[in-house]
Amino acid sequence: MSHPLYWPGRVHFYPIGNTSAVDLLRDTPPDADAHLLLLGCGDPRNVLYSIYTDRNPGARVLDFTCCDIEPAVIARNILLLTMIADRGPCAGAIWNILLVEQLEKLIAHSSSIEKWSTSVYGPFIKISSRYTLMEVRRHWVLYRDVHHLSSSRMVDIRKAFTEKMTRSTGIGINFSSARSASPLMLEAAQTISAQFNQFWATGVTHTDQADIAAATFINPTFVYSLAGEGCAVHYGTDPLIPFHFAPIFGNAHALTEYSIDGLVRVAKDEFIAWCFTYQAAISSTVPPVIRYFLGEATAVCRALNEFSTSGTVLTDIPVAQWNTELIHLEETEYAGGGCAPSTFHVIDTSNLVDHLGLLNVLVSTIPLLVAAHGVLYTETLIADRLISDKPDPAKAFTDSLYADVTLLGLLLNLHPVGYVSGFTSRCNTSERLLRRAAGGGQTQSYQPVTWKYPPLSSSNTVDSGNMALVFDSLQLPIFLYNMYQRMYEREDAATFWRLNKKPPHDAAADSNLIHYTRESFVLLLKLIQQRIAPPDTIWLERIILVVPRDCIAAIEPSLVDIGTPILQCDIWRKCFHNLFSSVHAAFGKLVIRGSPMDPQITLVRDSPIPDTSSPLVLSFIAPSSLLRVEPMRDVRICVSVRSTAINAKLIPKLGLMLTVFSAPLLDTSAVHILPWNGKNTRSSFDPWTTRASIEDSRRVTVTLDRNRHSILNLSRKVEVVGENTCCLFKRGDMPTISQTSPNAMKLSLGEFVREVVFPIPIVSTNNRLRLARRSSYIEVRLTATFPNTR
Repeated sequence: MSHPLYWPGRVHFYPIGNTSAVDLLRDTPPDADAHLLLLGCGDPRNVLYSIYTDRNPGARVLDFTCCDIEPAVIARNILLLTMIADRGPCAGAIWNILLVEQLEKLIAHSSSIEKWSTSVYGPFIKISSRYTLMEVRRHWVLYRDVHHLSSSRMVDIRKAFTEKMTRSTGIGINFSSARSASPLMLEAAQTISAQFNQFWATGVTHTDQADIAAATFINPTFVYSLAGEGCAVHYGTDPLIPFHFAPIFGNAHALTEYSIDGLVRVAKDEFIAWCFTYQAAISSTVPPVIRYFLGEATAVCRALNEFSTSGTVLTDIPVAQWNTELIHLEETEYAGGGCAPSTFHVIDTSNLVDHLGLLNVLVSTIPLLVAAHGVLYTETLIADRLISDKPDPAKAFTDSLYADVTLLGLLLNLHPVGYVSGFTSRCNTSERLLRRAAGGGQTQSYQPVTWKYPPLSSSNTVDSGNMALVFDSLQLPIFLYNMYQRMYEREDAATFWRLNKKPPHDAAADSNLIHYTRESFVLLLKLIQQRIAPPDTIWLERIILVVPRDCIAAIEPSLVDIGTPILQCDIWRKCFHNLFSSVHAAFGKLVIRGSPMDPQITLVRDSPIPDTSSPLVLSFIAPSSLLRVEPMRDVRICVSVRSTAINAKLIPKLGLMLTVFSAPLLDTSAVHILPWNGKNTRSSFDPWTTRASIEDSRRVTVTLDRNRHSILNLSRKVEVVGENTCCLFKRGDMPTISQTSPNAMKLSLGEFVREVVFPIPIVSTNNRLRLARRSSYIEVRLTATFPNTR
């Protein structure tokens, strides 16, 4: 896995989004069909708002694929969308929800995916996998039956909600909720914070005491999540955040507009407007399609990419960590005449960057973007204490790439628009004001970033759509090595403490906030390699380690103060040690079939109610050679806790190596070895290669500066053609050159005119022409535009 394996500690449930709704179609042509992928989709606010803001809903194909790792989120979303479709926004049943009737209907329609497809909801709400439908239906049944639970379970549930509500009230000014009034968040902070505190004190948005007193039932859709039964709702949840309050604070003429009642009324009015538009859209001849896909974001991306490149619907990719279910795309939707997309014009990643790391998000999503006009949205919504040593949010962003923004964008063929162009239409001034107003208190920084392919001119160009990057054979490896060093430099304890300027307690607590394994860098290299060189192969094997449950139970009490330490696997020999951070884990029992020469191993996972006797099963990929360097009797396979500052507390319990469990390689009860049948699939985009067969006119030569950290200049060759033009050129006539667009130059010589396009914006004032009159070509050399030159 490209992300470290974290021990599953406290799980937060996000039933409601924590940012205001945005238009996901804002960067697409207004009349063009659009396929959209929402990773970490959360509630349906962005989908409803995008349909609402579309100029002519129902006039073009809109296909949303909404992915989330939390089945309760998807179950809530479908429940809401079907109620809008059935009841309408004015029936009064949306806000005072009559759940049981709707749940019974959904349960009846979801007994099989075939039955769902033929139901009244099938044309506009689709399911991407049978596992998704199974889990969603399970939650609908739980919601329906919640008020028939035993009295003891209901007492426990009410106690959990009461404790969470008590802890979440009285926090003073809630600047995070006030963000929904940006850019007037400071004016709105007092009122919105009062509403937030009232919601957590009463559990409802009502202000009328009679309505509050009448609300005696716990919302069952808040009770169940990946955390199990109880109250795992995040302490910052606010039902008004998805809506927009800048108009009422900017145009208010009466004090009532600043009241909590005014906020709630505006939110309901906006929601009703969304519902009207959605109802009209699904009743049109081209209804917007919303697909739901249960799975971890990077796993879903891998499965979609595998289908896009090979047509495989039955993948061997686990749905998520701690889950043995594999992603099997629904064949009727993705194959056999289905029309589910596997590449997208728009990919929105919510704030997954905070949880997965920016590079992991880029590597996972770029292969799924439609070429030329695709757009990727990333955003961070992270506590300021985590970036306190980077007071400038722009620097925090560039540091998260561990490389020069322009050069890495060139290698990935995708650029952060605001940083390359020097401007953006989304202002973050309010974020700066918020941090200043917080006066050192706990705040978050919100930073959305739009990524696009570089623009290419469409006129008389020189192979603008098929450029090939050429690097010096020493410069590019040095750049990548420096990037590697920066990604993992904090693994060294001395470097970690030298770079971390926070108080020691905070620094130690944050030492487990790690997003990248060595696989992260390998996958990044693979993405770059597909553009500049053919891939290599290696012999690999999958190693499976079975850890008895009592070994886990013995250390669980020690984890209370640690939270979610990172787990890794190790191969120990007498003279060598290799560690593997790309590990998959799940609780369950192994079923072994076949012969010793051809073993077949199946992991039967825990039921939704975990079996406390099931062992922990971990698997990872390793080169076969590591198992044969020394005699196999001297090799041990281990699972351990990654060494960080905070995890040092576990040394008395686990030992200096922080080993949780260890078994000899030859112990067949604990260690199993299988050949890894990895499949090499071609990329979904044309590779860029440095092989010598490339024609000179297609080559874009990239020269790096002396430090190998950024681009020094770019150059392209243009062949001079035409009998009259060649005669003019050879007799000494000088060509002229001028800039026609941010990344194109027009080269003219008599009747000969060519537009020379570069993959990134350029500076025309520093251009040089190298004239090869005997060979009849012109080399155009110039510098790239950098964000700091604006």
